[in-house]
Amino acid sequence: MTEKSKDLTRRSLITKAAIGIPAMGVAGALAWVNPGTTPQASASSADGYWGTDTTKKLQYYYNLFIKDGTIAGQDPSIRNDNPGLSTGWDWSDASGSATIDALQDHMNQWGYGLSTDGVLGPNTIWCLHEWFQLSPKTYLGEGDSCIVPLQNWLNS
Repeated sequence: MTEKSKDLTRRSLITKAAIGIPAMGVAGALAWVNPGTTPQASASSADGYWGTDTTKKLQYYYNLFIKDGTIAGQDPSIRNDNPGLSTGWDWSDASGSATIDALQDHMNQWGYGLSTDGVLGPNTIWCLHEWFQLSPKTYLGEGDSCIVPLQNWLNS
């Protein structure tokens, strides 16, 4: 099994080993100290925020090795454009996540032709909107109408 398929990067492994918790950046640390600052994103409520609950459900759906509710290795340059991605996102680098890789592979089985790099970038987000028969866009906003059907699908 490769490092990527375990959802671990060398950087996150060192950070976790050094302090015992995943790297979370300033915004994540503030949300951890004061959870009211970030929506808690529950997949069971289909609230339109993709957080740890939504991610855990995807990880169980795809039967991934790690089911910790974290999307590792995401491109930090798109973080501010996607406020609908709430808790459990690691914006330290663009090394990719096994969870997003599995989602991209699943979408490719329906003919989307995505690069399975494990990064939820604008192209994957565009195709995700199309997959749920919504007007495509390249970002996921607060309470996004694309995250709601994803959560409903995971809840069914």
